Amino acid sequence: MFDKFSDRHIGVTNPEDLKAMLAVIGVKSVDELIAQVIPQSIRLKQPLALPQGMSEYEFANHIQALAAKNRTLRSFIGMGYYPCAVPAAIILMRSRHSSNWVISSS
Repeated sequence: MFDKFSDRHIGVTNPEDLKAMLAVIGVKSVDELIAQVIPQSIRLKQPLALPQGMSEYEFANHIQALAAKNRTLRSFIGMGYYPCAVPAAIILMRSRHSSNWVISSS
């Protein structure tokens, strides 16, 4: 029944299944359902300006082109500790030795 990714994630595509789902929920259409569950104040006023969809092959080429723009920069991971300002709240938590707060010193 759900062999394809789109069938599992896009929603009900069979008109009879959609009709049955809406009947169980008690609404006449998907638009009515949306009107009942999503507050007007958070709905978009106009459709999103999205580019045309891509095939999997087109997307693979697109993401590869984006990745090619990455630059290797210097990593500071594992370079040691440098003094820094520690907020008073953190110092207070350390002084209480609360088992609820674990602060790594490395």
